[in-house]
Amino acid sequence: MLEPLYAARAKENQRIRKGDQPGATIQKSGKLKSVKTDKQLAAKAGVSHDTIHKVKAIKAKAAPEIIERISQGEATVAGQRQFSRC
Repeated sequence: MLEPLYAARAKENQRIRKGDQPGATIQKSGKLKSVKTDKQLAAKAGVSHDTIHKVKAIKAKAAPEIIERISQGEATVAGQRQFSRC
């Protein structure tokens, strides 16, 4: 999965911006490129970042049977709204 890669980049940017100590105020982020994990995943998958959010919610809350139906193309992410509302 690509999510751990993008999340690691974002975490590294946070570390550089904040320094090694929690709450550090030294800014070293002048040339860092913003990393938005969900948006990068969405672009790679050719879907919206909202769809990425819905998939995560479905994976966390839906029964395995629902997830399997989506994987097999028998159901859609958009059709599972009850799981993606926060």
